[in-house]
Amino acid sequence: MAVPSGTYDARVELDLGPLGRFERDLSLAITAPPADVLARRLRQLESEDPAERLAAVCDLAWFERDADRVVPAIVRCLSDPDRDIRQGALGAFFAFPEAAYRHRDRILALVRGGPDVHLDTRQTAAILAANLTPYAQDVEAALKALAADRDEELRRVGECALATYRSLHEGRQDGEHDR
Repeated sequence: MAVPSGTYDARVELDLGPLGRFERDLSLAITAPPADVLARRLRQLESEDPAERLAAVCDLAWFERDADRVVPAIVRCLSDPDRDIRQGALGAFFAFPEAAYRHRDRILALVRGGPDVHLDTRQTAAILAANLTPYAQDVEAALKALAADRDEELRRVGECALATYRSLHEGRQDGEHDR
């Protein structure tokens, strides 16, 4: 999730034992990235270099105000041949929950896996799916299947994701929002 623009204040206090205490008031200003940065990131997604594509997709979460341009790029990245790019796209979707819900079929395909879907990608997709709202039967079914997977690690992730999803949507029907 992207941090909204604004000023954030904090007080840092550290006990350094025999060296004493360190205390400092901090103020951090966060602004939205300039529009030309988004254009540059979108161009980077076309690069042959996976490291450039990864940096670009991970930055897309900062552009919540430009969802109409960013979400299609995130969706394309879900099909990238590089698993790190797919993983980054799943992470970026956390900043766009409504869009993630609309594209849940793509996310659930990664939860279900296949020969070219890495374990980490399936796990990240399951965590994202567990946080989708409103309730959808297909999400619950995919998480149930993951919770029954032969792989112990995937099964544990599936059980946790399913428990999270069920607690988030307790008593809801397909398409129903929180009350």
